[in-house]
Amino acid sequence: MPASETIVGLKHRAIEALEKADFSWADLSEVSEEIILYGSRAAGVERESSDWDFLCVGSGKNCRKKKIEIKWVSHEYVLSEKWLGSELAGHIAKYGIWLKGNGTWVSMVFVSADALKRKEIAICGYLAGMKIAWYFWGDDYKNVKVRKLRRHIQRFDCLFNNRAVPPNFTLDQEWGALKKPKNKLEEIMGKIKCVREYKEFIENTILPVI
Repeated sequence: MPASETIVGLKHRAIEALEKADFSWADLSEVSEEIILYGSRAAGVERESSDWDFLCVGSGKNCRKKKIEIKWVSHEYVLSEKWLGSELAGHIAKYGIWLKGNGTWVSMVFVSADALKRKEIAICGYLAGMKIAWYFWGDDYKNVKVRKLRRHIQRFDCLFNNRAVPPNFTLDQEWGALKKPKNKLEEIMGKIKCVREYKEFIENTILPVI
């Protein structure tokens, strides 16, 4: 949240954004125990085009409409180890803004082995797809895919070091501040076992453009 903005002001803008996308705050609030804004807008690093990301605790279906994305979790699930140990729970515990409710579960959040494993699998799946399609892509699209891969790897590093994963804007800022980004990338990837089978591809294609 921007330092100059109060939670009341942010809530007003969030409600306005919801209603522009034909969501009713009154209806949403009625069926939710908690409504949390997260992502770049909660952290105060949004762009004008950024989505509004909400987590609702209650009974509902995940939906995305215009610039609004709403994820739902049940009261029971939000207290489960699977949720409390997840990447998203950690992000929300650190950066989330509660528009309704108080998030008593936040004090129980941790980084689980499952969250790390999921991120490792995601990275290696992403690498597999890149390796297959790399030579069919133009340079601009290659750069887009490399940036997405780099962010995945940064998120893994955050989880590995028991740190909440920040929004993309913050990840990009932190990466840009590194004096030796290639060394950092190699250091992190050394912790990801399944990356080893892509060693040659990474050295020949990823590292030169990182």
